Amino acid sequence: MISIASDEKPYVRKRFTKDKKHKITEEKLPIGDYVVGNLVIERKQINDLYNSMIEGRLFRQLDKIQQFCDAHEGAQGVLIIEGYRVHRALKSFAEVTPIDQIIVNCLIVFNIIAFKTNGLDHTVSFIKDIDNYSFKGVPHIIKDVRGFKPQKSVRTQQKYFLQGLPTIGEKRVANIFKDYKNPMDYFQSTIINPKNTQIFKVLTGDFNQK
Repeated sequence: MISIASDEKPYVRKRFTKDKKHKITEEKLPIGDYVVGNLVIERKQINDLYNSMIEGRLFRQLDKIQQFCDAHEGAQGVLIIEGYRVHRALKSFAEVTPIDQIIVNCLIVFNIIAFKTNGLDHTVSFIKDIDNYSFKGVPHIIKDVRGFKPQKSVRTQQKYFLQGLPTIGEKRVANIFKDYKNPMDYFQSTIINPKNTQIFKVLTGDFNQK
């Protein structure tokens, strides 16, 4: 059975439902784009891969998949990098491409296996082959995926925590992340050298103070 995220583009979902040889379900998946057997699969086209890296979206998505796999024995995360051969930026003879570096980082940092495909047809064929041959007798983890609630990363929690303080917005948080080691480092600096009196009052005021 192949479970596809219901927010995948319609033309992508249509490619999977062309033949009737595979059981296809559309689900609201909290992680990944596909679930096949014990695999949670994230699909990225080359251009989206680069954009999602710059925005930090890719790493948040992979972190959520890693959380799930750590909590469910036997589950494995997979990243499919689609459109590898057709992308003009990769038409070089470099021994190690940026994509190769991403693949290595996925394995080392997130324990996620990455594969390269030539395009959408290759991706669909690849996922259907996995469904055909690789998981006979392996329990399908879609029920566990459905009920999974990813935890926010430490960085995200730090961001929300800092934004709860007076005068701190998105830009200020970005500068704090860049200039300080952690929130405690920032707080100590603020207490020692209280440039922002509003934040200083919040950090040093008694709990019973009105």
